[in-house]
Amino acid sequence: MIFYDQPRRRPSGLSNPPNLRDSHSQSAVDLGLLQDVPNAEARHIRLVGQPVTLSRTPSKMVARPPEFGEQTDEVLAEFGFTRDEIGALKQNKVV
Repeated sequence: MIFYDQPRRRPSGLSNPPNLRDSHSQSAVDLGLLQDVPNAEARHIRLVGQPVTLSRTPSKMVARPPEFGEQTDEVLAEFGFTRDEIGALKQNKVV
C-alpha cells in the first residue's frame, strides 16, 4: 500500500504509514516487519523490512538507504557526465 501526500498527490512511502503509528497496531513490530537502520548521522530510521521470513535464508537490512543527493555524482557519472560537467551542474544549482 502506498500512502500519498494529499496536497501534492505524491507518494510519501511506507516508512511511517498511519496504521503503524497506532499504539494498538503492534503486529507489524511483533512480526519484525519494522527494522531500525542507522543512518550517517547516527540516528535510526524505521523501515519496513521483508514481509516474509525464510528459515534457511533470513533477511536483514544491513545497509542504510542513501541520503537525499548522496549518490548524485555516481549516478551522473554512470550516465556519462565528466567531473567538470558535474561540477558545472552543481555550480549552476541544477543538481
